[in-house]
Amino acid sequence: MNKSGLVALLAIGLAASACSTPIAPGSPGATTSASSLAEGPSATASASSEPTGAMIEVLPRWFPTAADLVAAADVIVTGTVTASRGRMIDVTDYSPSDDPTLNPALDPSAPPAPSYVPYTVHDLSVTRVWKGSVSVGATLPVAEVGGMVDGTYYEPTTGMLLADGETYLVFLSAYTTDPYELAATFQAVYPVAADGTLTTLADNPLDVADVLAAIGG
Repeated sequence: MNKSGLVALLAIGLAASACSTPIAPGSPGATTSASSLAEGPSATASASSEPTGAMIEVLPRWFPTAADLVAAADVIVTGTVTASRGRMIDVTDYSPSDDPTLNPALDPSAPPAPSYVPYTVHDLSVTRVWKGSVSVGATLPVAEVGGMVDGTYYEPTTGMLLADGETYLVFLSAYTTDPYELAATFQAVYPVAADGTLTTLADNPLDVADVLAAIGG
């Protein structure tokens, strides 16, 4: 994604509003994109006994066809989530441009301020590789917006996608590889049942058969 796309996505998709009552973890579905993923303060992803709550508006990203989704993803793997943790991640777009209007860091009087967003980073143990330069047996850090960070549960408006102990077919973007991010919203994650059957999330219009055909499955 180019810089202008990132700026638009972050500006629209990451507005958080505080809630007066605690929020329990919600149902699947959320993503966003970031050009720089420097980690800030951390916390475990599990809920505390008396969490505070906040909502994060997340702008869904969609692809018209399974072929478009496959083309956009840098990495496509099947794997199991083995652990998760909360992190504040800096999503500031530190542009390499020499245009001071695009890269305020060139002006020492107006350096860009870090912009931290709450993420949950999942450890995904890879069992099959469909696309990308990763290996079976590798553990990939996969980030999605929201989750428990420093005693606050941040609920994305589209819900959380991944859960510990579950197996998924996932489509990932490598803006950085530490962590990777989901390449879309509901279309990036396909739960895998114990018998190997794939399912789609409720808000995913793509057909599983088309997705499997697009990845060569």
